[in-house]
Amino acid sequence: MENEKREQIQNKFMDGTLACIVATIAFGMGIDKKDIRRIIHYDLPKSIENYSQEIGRSGRDGRLALCEVLSNRDNSHILENFIYGDTPEKHSIFQLLRTLKENKGFIWEIKSLKLSNDLNIRILPLKTLLVYLALTKIIRPKLTYFEEYSFKYHTEPANIIHSFEGERRQFVTAVMNHCHTRKIWTYIDIQAILNSYRTDRQRILAALEYFDEKGWIELQSRQTMEVYDILTQAFDIEVMAEKMYALFKKKEGLEIQRIHNMVSFFESDACISKQLAEYFGEHLEKERCGHCSFCKSGKAVLQHTTELKPLAHFDFKTITGEFMQAVGEQFTEVNLTKFLCGIYTPVFSKLKIKKLPYFGILENHPFLEVRTWIKANILPEKLIPDEILTSGIHQ
Repeated sequence: MENEKREQIQNKFMDGTLACIVATIAFGMGIDKKDIRRIIHYDLPKSIENYSQEIGRSGRDGRLALCEVLSNRDNSHILENFIYGDTPEKHSIFQLLRTLKENKGFIWEIKSLKLSNDLNIRILPLKTLLVYLALTKIIRPKLTYFEEYSFKYHTEPANIIHSFEGERRQFVTAVMNHCHTRKIWTYIDIQAILNSYRTDRQRILAALEYFDEKGWIELQSRQTMEVYDILTQAFDIEVMAEKMYALFKKKEGLEIQRIHNMVSFFESDACISKQLAEYFGEHLEKERCGHCSFCKSGKAVLQHTTELKPLAHFDFKTITGEFMQAVGEQFTEVNLTKFLCGIYTPVFSKLKIKKLPYFGILENHPFLEVRTWIKANILPEKLIPDEILTSGIHQ
């Protein structure tokens, strides 16, 4: 939705003129409404922590509220698949470490989106990797700034200039002289301003923000640059890549376990309220709360409601052929698994992979089973380097 439309709906919900909202969990993060009477999950939450936080938005006025989960086991593999899909490949981690190792100087500037595309690591796991490197004392966050600023004029440039006197007018004139309009938006050449006038970047940005506040322009910023100090380049790339990869595999295992804990939580043969309290270290004296689903109707069982078509019944060449042709040298087993399981990865955007006919055809199948099936069916030439095949050397 457009921001304006979304805000209108949220405001109506908050003031009570709209009774029901259907949304992702992100909607509730900023909601503090005391009289929410129902929270209904369409499918399992990602963890017990998430579930507790989400239902905690209901009944804040102390009155009864209904929290209900509608779920089965059909989509649990999809939740797991996205966790597996967020683990970077080891060679991508290696590539990032080599970039750090070869960086000239100890200041490292990055554009997260570009780096994500270059490494084929999704943005969130990339941020996690940078945190891991900071905790390992290889890098340290320094600052963040926007590389590109643009604006729309709401008044003539001359009117802005003549709003100032003396040195301030000279400075504003220098700023305006290095703003270039393309149709609607005007772009600021900050470096050209710095070259022509004795000032600093912060003063230029403060001036633009002031113009925006006065309503003379409509300012927007783009291209976030993140700056890091490189604390050391004295590390073994192979060893460090293995260490970083091991951290991601550990994180992957913990998140998969959280999903299993979530299923066990709802299927357990004990009071849900008591379990939830004990999970967070509290102890309820009563064995039964009397109002949860277990206390009212007994143990729940989450069922598989659809039978998956066995992987052996899919024609491997048919559903993978166009993908392999499209990715070429960027082929990996992991990328093919993500393609078949319907998991986005940055390289897919560049190559327009999501438009291929079989993207996500195996999204309901477990990620690890799909990858094992791929290994069993992959063409030999994808496993053995071409030079070995052509030379007749076998290993």
